[in-house]
Amino acid sequence: MRLVAANVLGSIFPLLLDKDLGWQDLDRLVHDDYSDVRRGAAGALGLSFAHLPDREQGWKVLIRLARDKDSEVRGSAAGALGLSFAHLPDREQGWKVLIRLARDKDSEVRGSAAGALGLSFAHLPDREQGWKVLIRLARDKDSEVRGSAAGAFGSSFALLPDKEAGWKVLIGLAQDQVSGVRMNAYHSLGRASIYRASEASEKNVIRAELEAAVEYFERSSKEKSYFNPARFCLPFYRSYLALTFQGASESEVQRYLAEAKEAVGSSENRRELFGAVENLAKALEETQDLKKKSKEQIQGDLKAYRWYCDRAAEHMAAAEEKTPGAVRLLRKCNPIIEERIETIIAGIQKTAREICQVTRDSGTKYEAPGARINQEAKSLSSEDPIKAFKGSTRIASILREFCSLLPKGKRGHACEIVDEIESEQDLPSRLSKIELALTYLQPNISLEAYELATAQKLDLIDKKLDTVIHDLAKIKIGTGNIFANLCAVRSGLAAIAESGKKAENPENASGHQYTPDANQIKMGDLIDAKVLELEEILKTKATKEDNQAILNKLESLKPSVGWEWLGRLADLIAVFDASIKVLQFLA
Repeated sequence: MRLVAANVLGSIFPLLLDKDLGWQDLDRLVHDDYSDVRRGAAGALGLSFAHLPDREQGWKVLIRLARDKDSEVRGSAAGALGLSFAHLPDREQGWKVLIRLARDKDSEVRGSAAGALGLSFAHLPDREQGWKVLIRLARDKDSEVRGSAAGAFGSSFALLPDKEAGWKVLIGLAQDQVSGVRMNAYHSLGRASIYRASEASEKNVIRAELEAAVEYFERSSKEKSYFNPARFCLPFYRSYLALTFQGASESEVQRYLAEAKEAVGSSENRRELFGAVENLAKALEETQDLKKKSKEQIQGDLKAYRWYCDRAAEHMAAAEEKTPGAVRLLRKCNPIIEERIETIIAGIQKTAREICQVTRDSGTKYEAPGARINQEAKSLSSEDPIKAFKGSTRIASILREFCSLLPKGKRGHACEIVDEIESEQDLPSRLSKIELALTYLQPNISLEAYELATAQKLDLIDKKLDTVIHDLAKIKIGTGNIFANLCAVRSGLAAIAESGKKAENPENASGHQYTPDANQIKMGDLIDAKVLELEEILKTKATKEDNQAILNKLESLKPSVGWEWLGRLADLIAVFDASIKVLQFLA
């Protein structure tokens, strides 16, 4: 009963409302007198580690389990270490523990350590040493360990420091006398070929690697085994190859659906995988619709499919197991994609929307990428992980564009994160880095777009003002048509006032001492001259009784220095309006 409790607790822990209480229960189970219960609790610890309220304490418990006297408990702890490695508070110590487990006297523990090495390779503090440990495990005397190492090569191939040497090791494992080792080696060669296709520089090389992948998956599927890892992805890649490079007809999608559903089977534990099959079928339909794909489009597709197929195959492997500890993986709310992705996507969409809003109609170089990143973020959905993976690649490209546009001093750590996005092999890690990069970039993009837009507006205003000042300086109110001259001056003043509003700096309104520039001083002196001309006209030409009221108003408005007229333009324009009414008989 306690073993069942341990298995269930691992699967439901992320959903618990009271995780402190859940952790107390789990902590009690890892101290149980029965090794089977401790083994189940170790597995539960690996599944729930990211959600523990006290990871430091969880890490101490995991270290103790890795030293348990029972080999099955140590093996389960090794698997838990692989699942939780990215979240460990001390990865250096975690790596030392994993190395020790990889040298355990028990072959099952070494096999579990090999699998953990494949899962955690991206987060190892020393990949060179990890690579050496993996090679040693691939040469282990026990076939189960060699088989597990062969599978780990497939999980970590994209990150290996020497991929050519890794390829040769896999070729050697594919010649192993034991069928299970060959099966995993062929499957990993297929996965490695898909990776090589996604990185190829020419379309014919992509095709050759894709053909090789299908052949390796087929060889893997022919090896007799309780569970064959190639069974899920082989039908998909075979159909993708046929549609992309061999001109297959529409019936190819239906063929894929039939083969994939047969591979999945009808077990209740596998029903979640039908959603994965449907998503891949949808991807094939898109491939069919787009007859002529570029090299870049095919590469983007393969990166997304490689991640998705691998995850789905892992869940299918769990479904094949009869133990509750394996089946529990499938009974989470979403077995293919972690729940936290929805939260990450919401954060990405919010920040992308804010960037779009601040750059929209700015007329700057940030406007176009701001609109595109918002559009791509909108299309992200946890319900369509393949589309989300492809979208993450496009978003990474836009983020690189932003980095190239920003001044070097405003790029900071964000652009280093952007460079890491496409090297991430799974969707959750990609989206997490996109969210982090956006968080860093957004303030700098907003500030830079504002400053650039303001500078452009000020430049335009300056050009318009130059024209206004030039025209205003030529007008002599008392010469020629006085009424027309008054109207022209009034229009010039209005233009200056409008320009002043557009160019207003918020800091100037906060009580700081204001210092005019040369252009503003020049404008102030010009306005001063026009006021004097108006006074002269009112004194000598007008006969209306309210002239004196206008003159009094002008006198009250006069500043101590000419540029101060710029802050009194509204009142001055009102004076000109009154003067125009009084002097319209002179037209």
